[in-house]
Amino acid sequence: MPKPINAPAPSEPMKTLNKESIVVSVIMATYNRYDLLPRAIDSILAQTLKNFEFIIIDDGSTDATAKLLQEYSTKDSRIKIITQENQGLAASRNNGAANAKAKYIAFIDSDDACAVNRLELQVGFLEQNYQYPACSLGQNPSIDDYYPGVVADTNYTYTWYKTSPFHTKKVFSILGPNSMMTKESFIRVGGNRTQPTIIEDLDFTLRYSNHYAWALIYNMNTYFYTSPSTTNKGLVNDNVLTFPKRHLACYVSEWCRVNGHPDPVEQGKPLEEIISMVRAMTRAERLTVYIHLRYFAKTLSLIEGMTMKQAKRYLLSLITNSDFESRWIEIRFVISLPFSYIIKALMTRLKRWLSRFLH
Repeated sequence: MPKPINAPAPSEPMKTLNKESIVVSVIMATYNRYDLLPRAIDSILAQTLKNFEFIIIDDGSTDATAKLLQEYSTKDSRIKIITQENQGLAASRNNGAANAKAKYIAFIDSDDACAVNRLELQVGFLEQNYQYPACSLGQNPSIDDYYPGVVADTNYTYTWYKTSPFHTKKVFSILGPNSMMTKESFIRVGGNRTQPTIIEDLDFTLRYSNHYAWALIYNMNTYFYTSPSTTNKGLVNDNVLTFPKRHLACYVSEWCRVNGHPDPVEQGKPLEEIISMVRAMTRAERLTVYIHLRYFAKTLSLIEGMTMKQAKRYLLSLITNSDFESRWIEIRFVISLPFSYIIKALMTRLKRWLSRFLH
C-alpha cells in the first residue's frame, strides 16, 4: 500500500482489537426520512465487520420514522435508538458520540448508503496506520450507483493533513459522514459546534486538523452520497445561496483562530457580519478561500439555474471588493493549477467549440 511522503511518525501501536468486543459505534441522525431510511440502515447491517453498535438518533421526526426504527431494533440488537426533540444534525451527532461504547465512531447520513466492507476497510486502515486517529474518503460515488451488497475495491492510496488550510497548498477535504475516528479524538476536539452560521462537517474538520493528523483515502469507493442535482432539489436546503456563505464563515472562523483574533462563531455573530470579515484577509488568503469555495459552483448552476460563469462570479463577490481583485484571484487560481489540468481544460473547450462550429 503506498505511503505518503513525510507522514507523521507513529506514536505508540494500538492494542489488538478483541474480536468479541464492540469495535465501532456507527452514528446516524435522521429527521423525517422514513422512505429513505431502509437503504441506509440495511447497508450498515450488511457489513462484513459484525461487532459494531448502530446508534440512530431520531431528531424529532413527525412521520413514521419512530415506528420503522422500533421494528428494526426489535430484529437486530445492535441497533440503539435515541429519541430527542429536534436539535439539528450537529447536536444529534454529539449525542450519539456521547452514548457510543466503542473505540471508533463512524458516521452515515440517513439518505446515503455504504459498501458492505466499509467498516472493515476503515478499521483496518486505522489499526495499520495508528499515527492517524481519523480517516475520510476522497471519492464518494453517487447514490444512483449503489446497489445492496456492493463491495468496495481494496486497492487505494492516501494523503494526510495536520495543519490549517492557510498553511498548506493542499485542497482540504472534509471529515464528514464518510469518516471514522477515535471517540477520544472527537470528544477532545469538542465535537460538532451547533451554531447555524456554519457547516458542521467543515467546521469540525478545520478544528480537528489543528489538533490531530488524519488521512484522506482515495479510490476506496465505500460511501455512496446523495448529492444535489436537478432531480432531487427537494432534498437540499431551499436557500442554496446560504451554503457558500456558511462555508465561508467556517474559513473566517479558522482564519481568526490562526491569527489570534476572537472567533466570531463562538461570539454568536450573525452570518453577514462574519463573512464581511473576509475583507481583512490578504489577497493570498482570499485565494485560498476561493479555491475551496469553487466547490459550490456546480451546485449553484444546478439548483439556482446559473451558468458556471455566473456561479463563479457570485462566489467571487463574497470575498472581493472589486472586479480587479476578482480577476486577480481568478488568474492566480489558474496559475496554481497543474499544467496537465490546464491542457485538459483547454482541449475540452476546443472540442466544444469545434462541435458547435461543425453543427
